[in-house]
Amino acid sequence: SPNSSGSVVIAPLPDTNGTALITVCVTDGQAVNGTNTQSFAVTVRPFNNPPVILGLPERAILQAPKPLQIVFTVMDAETPASALMVTAESTDPAALPNSNLLLTGVGSQRILTITPVLGRTGLVTIRVSVSDGEATVSWSFEVMITLAGT
Repeated sequence: SPNSSGSVVIAPLPDTNGTALITVCVTDGQAVNGTNTQSFAVTVRPFNNPPVILGLPERAILQAPKPLQIVFTVMDAETPASALMVTAESTDPAALPNSNLLLTGVGSQRILTITPVLGRTGLVTIRVSVSDGEATVSWSFEVMITLAGT
């Protein structure tokens, strides 16, 4: 080819990872100085499937003063469920502080206990996040805080 540049397309096989040494050799057909060779390493990292959250509602009703417990599931294809980092946070710390969101449970089954602040009512959004150390997924849902009997 009369072109002064070219390209190489490298496509790893599915579900593979590791390091490969690639050598590219270019020749112009001349006997003297007609060949140029260059090598480089390519590392293919394993694909990380993100964690999954199952069983959280879109909306929940919390009738104060009783706490609300929500059971849900977390899982990940490459990481044991017990090693996943699960967090919960409130979008309105005045109505529902993060300290009133308690996460318990082991393995894939987790429990979020939401304890209302006495005298506070209203709509609060809770975001639950799960991380495997590389990928993080989140699910947000609304909690309507009412007084029992209303």
